[in-house]
Amino acid sequence: MLFFKFIEKCNQCSKVLLTDTLCNIILAKSLALTIILAIIIAGVGHIYLGYKKRGIIILIARIAIWLAVIWLIPFPLGWVIGPVLGGGFWVWQLIDVVRLYNKMKSGQTQTTEFKK
Repeated sequence: MLFFKFIEKCNQCSKVLLTDTLCNIILAKSLALTIILAIIIAGVGHIYLGYKKRGIIILIARIAIWLAVIWLIPFPLGWVIGPVLGGGFWVWQLIDVVRLYNKMKSGQTQTTEFKK
């Protein structure tokens, strides 16, 4: 019964949360920092937002694409196919991280909500 004493409604988004500070932490995430992290290393922006599994999967997939292009595609052709595959995946993960940020900011995320 001690657990239920800590459940409150957030003052900013009116969702049932463990504490008000959890909601503030989510709202305090910076879109600029999220994008910068996603630009530097694919998947790190997702990890910053709290989507750890998704971020690790994206990071591993990016490394796998890079290694597959180096090992499986011959030299001159790899310079054409590599940027197309890697660049397309990189752009997709940037769009995805911005979409997830907007979803979190609007309160549609399920990361800190509790069912009544």
